[in-house]
Amino acid sequence: ELCFIYCCLAALYHDFPHRERVSHYKKHLKEIKMDGLRMPLHWKDIARFEKLNPKFFINLLRVTSDDRYKSVERLRLSNNTKGKYVINILLIEDKVNNRSHYALVVNLSKLLCDKKQHHKRHVCVRCFSRFSKVADLIEHKNLGCMDLKPVTVDLPPKEKAEVIFKDWKKTQSTEYMIIADTEALLV
Repeated sequence: ELCFIYCCLAALYHDFPHRERVSHYKKHLKEIKMDGLRMPLHWKDIARFEKLNPKFFINLLRVTSDDRYKSVERLRLSNNTKGKYVINILLIEDKVNNRSHYALVVNLSKLLCDKKQHHKRHVCVRCFSRFSKVADLIEHKNLGCMDLKPVTVDLPPKEKAEVIFKDWKKTQSTEYMIIADTEALLV
């Protein structure tokens, strides 16, 4: 039930050989204030947690899926992104059993980027833009991305997702059409 707290401690004390073992963090539980918070922590109570523990700034992500497609969405972004410990946490929900679990996102690039690409990508948590160099990501943040509202993509529902061309009367017919493959041209 303390998985959220253990995620914060794992981000704070990340030098252990097996970060996933809770036994590393039990001795540090007293460092985190949990006054008035009910465990397991609901994601809407993270703002209260941040007020009690101002050194943590939590970004919360969630995996959503339908029949054909899985995506990662932002549930919550911390207002102060210049904090000492900016932590990305993934909320895993089991809607059948009405349970949830928090997991620390150690590498945002591995979560969001294509697994087939072998180049390391650096991801902006605010807009999910990907960069090949850290310097490009820093420049992107300095240009004001962190001051803007987070970007969200709203897709149409499945029944309205298909676009069909209907205005055939507005098209022009041609007498001749030439299709040329310039790659096969031998000069």
